[in-house]
Amino acid sequence: MKAKEKVDRDLFNLTIFFLKAATKLTLEETINGAQLRISNIEKEMKPGRGFANRTLKQHKKHVEDLIKVQKRSIEVFDRQELAEGWLKSPVLALGGDTPMELIISDKGIDMVLNELGRIEHGLIS
Repeated sequence: MKAKEKVDRDLFNLTIFFLKAATKLTLEETINGAQLRISNIEKEMKPGRGFANRTLKQHKKHVEDLIKVQKRSIEVFDRQELAEGWLKSPVLALGGDTPMELIISDKGIDMVLNELGRIEHGLIS
């Protein structure tokens, strides 16, 4: 398999990983798994501005945003176990979805961070 084909396949698999992680992994496991996959892809990639490079950049930003959600949820709930429990539980204010289901998109990340702010300030809806 050519290097470009391998990178393309690995990027596709990383996208699938994010989708599956939303329901099967903790946020910590998702972040660690994504960082490992990104690191491996970077070793195979050539520098440039092509589609693969843009896609990898988007995935790296997504991991940064997941880390923000993780840190913020731990700040709000004081303990990682409580934060992970909330992230895996349906939240009425989020339309009954779990925060983990929503954080696969930028809009979902914003919704989760906003809800964490409301919880922190006692504005639970």
